[in-house]
Amino acid sequence: MNVVIVTDQNLVKYIPSFIKSMYEFNKNERINLYILMRKVEDSKKDILLKHCESYDSINVTIKNVCHEVYESKWRKLSVTTDEKFFIPDLLSDIDKVIYMDIDIVVRCSLKELWGNETSEKGIAGTKRLFQPEARSMMSKIKKAGVVKLRDDYFINAGVLLFDLDKLRKYNFRSYCHELHLKHNIDDQPCINAYDLNIRVLDGRFNVNRTYFDDHEETIKQNNYKGYVFHIKWWHERIIQTSWPRIDTAVIKENTVLLGDVL
Repeated sequence: MNVVIVTDQNLVKYIPSFIKSMYEFNKNERINLYILMRKVEDSKKDILLKHCESYDSINVTIKNVCHEVYESKWRKLSVTTDEKFFIPDLLSDIDKVIYMDIDIVVRCSLKELWGNETSEKGIAGTKRLFQPEARSMMSKIKKAGVVKLRDDYFINAGVLLFDLDKLRKYNFRSYCHELHLKHNIDDQPCINAYDLNIRVLDGRFNVNRTYFDDHEETIKQNNYKGYVFHIKWWHERIIQTSWPRIDTAVIKENTVLLGDVL
C-alpha cells in the first residue's frame, strides 16, 4: 500500500502526528509512505526518519522537490497544493497511491480505501455538497467560461485515491498545470475539471464538519473508529469552533509534534 503526503518547512512538524494515527490502525499493513518535501532542513529530515524507525510497518521515503517550475510559476499555490499535480511525475515508478493532506487523523484501516477502483481517468474521492463559499467560487469559475464543472457536488481534494498510470495516460499534470497558470485556479477546481466522473468513495474516508454533524451519533457509538477525520487538529481554536462536539481526547492521543521527538 502506498501513501503520499507533501510538506514544507512550516508543516513538517505535524507529520509525526499523522504517522502515529495511521500506524495505530494499520499495524498489520505494509505501508510505503512517500513524503514530498520542499525546502526542509536536513536536520529535521534526519529527526523525522529516526522517529519513524519505531513504526515497523511503515517504510518512509523522503523525496526532495526542487523543480524550477515551482519557484517561477507556481508561487500562487501553497506547497501542499501544487505538488499534488506533480505526484504522477515525482512517483514515476509507482502505479497507485493514496494522497492525504497533513491535517488528517486516521482512525481506520486503510486497506478498504486502498481496495477501491478509481474512475477511468484515475481518481477516486469523497464528494461534498456545495457550501455557500464553495458554490460561489465554482460559480465564478463556470461563469468565466474557463472549465466545465458539475452542478450537484464536487470532490474534496484532501483524501484522494490515484491510479498514477491513468493520470499519466490522460496528462493530469499538464492539464492542471496549464489550467492554473492561465486562470489562477487552485487545486480542487482543477481536479474536478480534469475528471467530471471521479469515482465517489464512502464519506467516512474524509470526514468533515458536515459529515460529522450528519453521522455524529454513529461516530460516537463507534468510538470514532472506522473513519478518516479531515480537521486541522493542531489549532485548538478551530477544534472548539468548527468541531465543538468531537472528543478532543481522540485528537490529543494522536498528537506528536516533531519538537516532541528532538
